[in-house]
Amino acid sequence: ETWRAEMPGSSDSLASQSLSMRAAPDVDVQRDWEERELTHAIQLGIKKLTQFLNDFDSTTRDKLAALNGKIARMDRRMALVEATLDSVNEAPPT
Repeated sequence: ETWRAEMPGSSDSLASQSLSMRAAPDVDVQRDWEERELTHAIQLGIKKLTQFLNDFDSTTRDKLAALNGKIARMDRRMALVEATLDSVNEAPPT
């Protein structure tokens, strides 16, 4: 109060300018925090998505490897069955 009274031409407009000058950094700080929170949320989402995709890749590779093994066994059995049928068909009639 005494500072404003000593300044010539001081008024409430000077006080409001001072408040608005102090409020601007507060708004900038608030905006900065909001942007940081958004950035953090995006980074966390990307991290979770990456982890999910890595887990999915690992699980899928394991399942495909197991399926490939089953198909290979079936191919061998089919080859044996075909060879058995061919040998039966080629046998001379008795």
